[in-house]
Amino acid sequence: MCTVFILYGVSPSHRIVVAGNRDEFLERPALPPHLWTVQAENRGVRIFAGKDEREGGTWFGVNQYGLVVGVTNRYTGKRDPERSSRGQLVLRCLSEDSAEAALGVFTPGEVSKYNPFNLFCLSEETGFVVTHDDERTQRLHLDQGIHVLTNRAPEDPNDVKRERLCSRLEGLPLDPEAAVERCSQLLASHGKGDPLAAVCVHLPGYGTVSSCMLFLARQRDQSRYFYAHGSPCQTRFQDLTEDLMTLLTSDGQTNSVTKG
Repeated sequence: MCTVFILYGVSPSHRIVVAGNRDEFLERPALPPHLWTVQAENRGVRIFAGKDEREGGTWFGVNQYGLVVGVTNRYTGKRDPERSSRGQLVLRCLSEDSAEAALGVFTPGEVSKYNPFNLFCLSEETGFVVTHDDERTQRLHLDQGIHVLTNRAPEDPNDVKRERLCSRLEGLPLDPEAAVERCSQLLASHGKGDPLAAVCVHLPGYGTVSSCMLFLARQRDQSRYFYAHGSPCQTRFQDLTEDLMTLLTSDGQTNSVTKG
């Protein structure tokens, strides 16, 4: 992902709301969100996520425990092509059963395997962003409110895209049915000037290749998921809620999204 906004604890019924665009080279193959399994130490963990067919990772997903994880590339002007795909780091986190356990993934030796990133991890009880730029790694706690991540540092005062999105997200309807249209409009916006500063990016051979919206409810069966397999300014969002429900309710429980 390259642009993502998070409404954390804003809605009393849907504590986790995430919407974002994935910007990538157009020829890089990927599968849309679907149910699959990642391996933890001694068990398989079911996830609902898209899949990068080149490297096998994902840019955004939710697991059977209700843990939500996604990553944006962090632009620093340099990239080492020999390093592992950042989508593998998302899978490492999704294989855990809590946000606290996912924090254990970010050892100095582990983060050094990847090019710079902003990774967010959200549960019902807590949320954080880990940001890494080759010089240092920081963990930022997510307070209740609106947060926007791009390919810059999370608190970069010169991030015009982030500031613009934060202001436009104020007053967003809290009901998913009403919020979907507004979110889809923001994800499809182009802005003016620098095309890379747009939310929906269009460049030769590169741009926004997919878009998603997740509304994760305290009562699991009230959750919603929408996905556009293409740029959101040209592609209709599909309702993938039924597939998400297969993940979240297959244990027969409709309460408590995750355990920490």
